[in-house]
Amino acid sequence: RVKVQEPIDAINPSKVFVSATSNVTHLTDAAALCAALWDYDCPWIGIHDACGLPPGKLLDEGVDRLRNGLVEATSYNVWDQFRLDNNLPLDPTTNGPIIGDLNLEDIKTSTYIFS
Repeated sequence: RVKVQEPIDAINPSKVFVSATSNVTHLTDAAALCAALWDYDCPWIGIHDACGLPPGKLLDEGVDRLRNGLVEATSYNVWDQFRLDNNLPLDPTTNGPIIGDLNLEDIKTSTYIFS
């Protein structure tokens, strides 16, 4: 089947949210891996949004890099940039989702996220 997209005059916020959410999540994962490992001089393997590192001291250093990479990647306001790129107003009606109250600094000490 082929679906032809037709321009519309109104933006459907729920469709924008649904279409952007998964992409933002995967892009953030990829950005975190890039920020963490782009200059890491150690053998590692990357698969989609995960990576494997050798055990021992190199693993500990890699996990620290991943924590910092995730903080760096999630500090960037993807939603504001998305709204600017799509000529949407930067106001509360077009805000992205806020789930919980994670302090990004907590990522650096989390034993759950990086197990």
